[in-house]
Amino acid sequence: MFDDTRHAAALALVLALALAPVAAPVAAAATAGGTPVVTDGAGTTASDNALLSQQYAQQSDAPQLRLGSATVNPNDTAVVRVSTDASNIAGYQTNVTFDPSVVRVEGVVGSEDFADPVVNVNNDEGWVVFTQSGTEGVDEPVLARLRVTAVGDDGDSTDLSFVGEDTAVNDADRASVDVALVGGEVDVAAGDVVANNDGQQGASDGSETTGNGGTGGGLLGDVNLVVIAGGAAALGGAVAGGVFLGKRL
Repeated sequence: MFDDTRHAAALALVLALALAPVAAPVAAAATAGGTPVVTDGAGTTASDNALLSQQYAQQSDAPQLRLGSATVNPNDTAVVRVSTDASNIAGYQTNVTFDPSVVRVEGVVGSEDFADPVVNVNNDEGWVVFTQSGTEGVDEPVLARLRVTAVGDDGDSTDLSFVGEDTAVNDADRASVDVALVGGEVDVAAGDVVANNDGQQGASDGSETTGNGGTGGGLLGDVNLVVIAGGAAALGGAVAGGVFLGKRL
């Protein structure tokens, strides 16, 4: 959930743009490491809603929106994928939280399925918001890739968690797609670099890691761009900046 500063920024952006009311997307069930939970805006577990979320994930046939995981050396950088096994996906918006004392987000880039997203990252508070759309629906796409540098010590770890109320995907018809949210994890471990436990050094869901925490390769680094995603649902599903759930209008 956005703090006062982020609320003010979001409201200022929306008030500067034409608004159009739309149906709010169906809430998704957040999970961490395959175990269903519901998280609040700070990424902490809301135990009173955990049982409902667990029942949702177990009883539904909903596809998943998933964050990758990685183990990385201190001061090295890993790339973690954001992907889904849903079909006909044309756009998305999401807010991902992390522990800023453990990792720093260097940037977010696109994939073979989606172009580079619009991004806003806050490495002081530990969140990154990004959104993008495509012209056609894609089956089981890789939505984006996060580049994170380990700033913590050997043995430190952080969850990568979706903020459910700020996260949604839509199909080519602009309809919200019901997905279960599955978080990832980044572990800092000297000399033991793997990704998603596949034993391959420098790969996170098939991506790569690099040394020295550089910000090359066309990544956005610490540049903060305009927030269009994250809060669109909280603002009544309004059309902001010509993008509805990642679908350009």
